[in-house]
Amino acid sequence: MHRIYTLIAVCALFSLQACSRQEDNRDEKELTAKVDQFMEDHRKEWDAFENIIADVPGDSASAAANADRFRQQPFYKSYQAFLKDNNGLYTKIRTARLEQYAPSPAALKSVKWHTPGWLEKDKATFDVISLSFLRSWEPFGPGQTIFNMILPGLAAENYYTAEEINGYYRAREIFAFQVYAEPAGEGKYQVWLADRTMAITFLLQLSDYTVRDIRYTQPKDPAYANIQWTASVVKPLDETSKMAGEMRQLMWENYKSFDPAQYAMYETQRNITLQAYYNKHQEQFKRIRETQLEQAKQGSPSFVGYSEKTKADEVVNAQGGYGGQAFLQPGDWMNVVYNTTGAFFDEDPAKIGLRLARNAMFKTVTYAKKLEDDRWEVHIVSDTDIVGYIWDLDTGNISSPRYWLKS
Repeated sequence: MHRIYTLIAVCALFSLQACSRQEDNRDEKELTAKVDQFMEDHRKEWDAFENIIADVPGDSASAAANADRFRQQPFYKSYQAFLKDNNGLYTKIRTARLEQYAPSPAALKSVKWHTPGWLEKDKATFDVISLSFLRSWEPFGPGQTIFNMILPGLAAENYYTAEEINGYYRAREIFAFQVYAEPAGEGKYQVWLADRTMAITFLLQLSDYTVRDIRYTQPKDPAYANIQWTASVVKPLDETSKMAGEMRQLMWENYKSFDPAQYAMYETQRNITLQAYYNKHQEQFKRIRETQLEQAKQGSPSFVGYSEKTKADEVVNAQGGYGGQAFLQPGDWMNVVYNTTGAFFDEDPAKIGLRLARNAMFKTVTYAKKLEDDRWEVHIVSDTDIVGYIWDLDTGNISSPRYWLKS
C-alpha cells in the first residue's frame, strides 16, 4: 500500500473521534453535514482516487513523482473546491479548538530541534495527505500522522529495536501527551505535541490542515528531560474538553520513569488515577454520556448486508485495562471493540487500511437504545462496518462487544 494511503488510514480513528463534542456546536454540526453530503455526492470519484493511490509504489520518491497525478484526479479537484467554499467555516472551527491550548513552554522551544531527512521529498504530498483531515477539528490527526512518519527514520538512525519502539508507544499510551499552540499569522498556528520521550512541532494551515516546517527532538536529549511542563488545556471550549484535558494532565503527571518490562504496573497506576478522577466527577461523566446518547439516532441499525465477525467466545466484558471508565464519547470505544472482537486479526493489513480510510472519509452514524439500569445498547455504523456494545453509564464499562463487516 502506498505511504500516503497508509497515512490516511492511520489517522482515521483520530478523525472520527476528534470531531465530536457533547455540547451543541452549530458550526461543527453544519460543517459535518456538509462533509457528509460532499462525500456521498463524490463517492465514485473517491473510489477512483483510492484505486490510483493504491497502485502507486510505496516509496517516497514515487509518491512525490505522482503528486501531480493525484492532483489531476476528479476527487482531488472536487475536494479543493469544497475547501475553498468552506474556508471560513473550517478556519473558524479550528481556531476555536486551538485557542484552548497554552503557548509552548520557553524551555521546549529552546531545545535542539531536527528536520527530517525526508521532508524535502515528501512535502510535495502533504496536500494529498491532508485529505484525511476533512473531518478533523483538533490537531491530533496531523500530529499523530507526523509522529508515524518520523518514527521509522528515527528508529533506523538510532538503531532502536522493535521492543524499544513498542515501549515508546506504550509509554505514550500510559502517560498521554501535551499540546501547545500559538498563532503564527493569518489562518495559521504553530503546534507542539510532546510526550515523555520526544516532541514534534509544525506549522498548521487551518483551512485544510496541511502541515509545513516539521521538526522533532531527539529522544534522550538531557535538555528535554529537564523541561518544566505547563498544563496544556487552559481555555477549554466546554465541559467535555475540560475533563479530557484534566485527565490527560493527570496521566502526564504520573510519570516518574518508565520500564516497558513493567508495563502492567504502569497500566494499573494509570487506571487507578483515572478511576479516582471518575469517582470524583461521576455525575458529570454520566450526564455527558447520556446527553450524547440521547442526541444519537434512537433504536438499532439495519444489519442487512452485514456479516457478524464476532466469535462466540469473544463476546466478553471489554473493560479490561483500557481505562474505559474515563471514556466520554461512544466513539472512544471503537478501538477497544476492534481489538476485543479480533476484528483486525484475520485480514490483510491493506484491507484493514482501506476500511479505516473509508470510515474516516464517509459519514458515521451512532445508534443508541436505552435498556434498564442506566445501560445503553450502542451501535456505530461506519461506511464499511458496524461496532456494537452495551454501555453501563454508571461504571463507564462496556459488555458484549460485537463487530459486523459490510458484505
